[in-house]
Amino acid sequence: MKTEKKLKRGLADLSHLFGERQRRLVIEPPEEFPLEAAPPNLISTAFFSGSHLLTPQELFQFVEPLRNAFHEVVLLALSPNRDRYQFLEQAFQIPPWEEITSRAEFCLHSLGERFAFGFVSPTQFQKMIHPKWTDEMLVDSDGSRKGIVVFDSLDTKMNFSQNTPVLDLIDHCIFILKPEASELISTYELMHFYLAKSQHLRTSILFVGNGAHELAEYAYEEFNGIASRFLGYDLGFLGWLEKDQAQINAELLLEETGSIFQMPLKAALKEMLYPPLVKV
Repeated sequence: MKTEKKLKRGLADLSHLFGERQRRLVIEPPEEFPLEAAPPNLISTAFFSGSHLLTPQELFQFVEPLRNAFHEVVLLALSPNRDRYQFLEQAFQIPPWEEITSRAEFCLHSLGERFAFGFVSPTQFQKMIHPKWTDEMLVDSDGSRKGIVVFDSLDTKMNFSQNTPVLDLIDHCIFILKPEASELISTYELMHFYLAKSQHLRTSILFVGNGAHELAEYAYEEFNGIASRFLGYDLGFLGWLEKDQAQINAELLLEETGSIFQMPLKAALKEMLYPPLVKV
């Protein structure tokens, strides 16, 4: 059976369980800014998938368009296991696992112009999602600039079921899936779980792997109709990644949720990143 026929059958299977496409915007690359400037407003996003973690090459392909839309891009690995970290280490110029896990303090590692990587230990992660509010956490921001924090290596079964406050930190959920029938079903189940816990989240879909270029828009249109009808959400079409090709609609990630529950969590995250912004 051809891939497209399998995909149509998978969508049909979902239809008994379960919009309008978002208008694409034209964005201009941000202007350069001085290092001593106030931190940008932070927008945070995280990857969700039932089976697929982005490879280092896919992460590079995903980040590049973000650098044209945001003043700063920070990739944070949240309590990754050793295998995941060493997988990233093969592609990024970051410290070895033994060195990074022995450090008590958080620091960022520059991976290029306006692009940095940070390792967040389990202890730092707990402080981030259970902050102790103080007036010192009110770090001034430059509202004219926006930075984006991309969380990688989330253990969704553990961190998000036991520590649901972290959902208040995230502005956007990015659901990663392959254009296959089984992936559509598992992704719908993930969406149902996370959106039931946090209604303020913005959601979008990123297709990866074989057939993503050819089938992404068709699969999105059909799947978005199902999610809109049965979950009450209109999903954003973030784009697709396939081999050395990519299409990322970074403008979908420019908006914050504006949730008041984010304030202490965003303040804790900003306090960890600024000041000072230490890059080594």
